[in-house]
Amino acid sequence: KLSAEMVEVLGGPMSDLFRLEFPRLCTLALQAARTRAHTLLTLAEVMSERPSLKCFVGAGARPVDGLRARLMLDVPEAELPARVQVLIDRSYDALGTNAYDRYQRLRNGIRA
Repeated sequence: KLSAEMVEVLGGPMSDLFRLEFPRLCTLALQAARTRAHTLLTLAEVMSERPSLKCFVGAGARPVDGLRARLMLDVPEAELPARVQVLIDRSYDALGTNAYDRYQRLRNGIRA
C-alpha cells in the first residue's frame, strides 16, 4: 500500500525524495532482508508449525512461500532496483488501495 497521502509526505510524485531516494532506500531494505533470509524464513516456518497468528492458521506453507517470493532470492542483486521500482509503481495510489481505504472509512464511520 502506497497511498497518495504517503507520497505527498515525501514531497509528491515528482519530488526527488519520492522518485530517487525512496526507491533507493526500499532497495537497501530489501537487500538487508535478503542477507537475513535464512533466519527470517526459519522463524516463519517455526511460527507456522503452531500458529497463533491468523495469517498462519490453516495456511500451510503459503505464508512462508509468500515471504520467500517477496524476498526475491532468485533475482540478481543488480536487478533489484528495477524490481523495487516496479513494486512502487504498482503500489502507488492503486485502485485496490483506494477501494480498501473507502471500505475502512465506511466500516468505521470515518468521514473524509
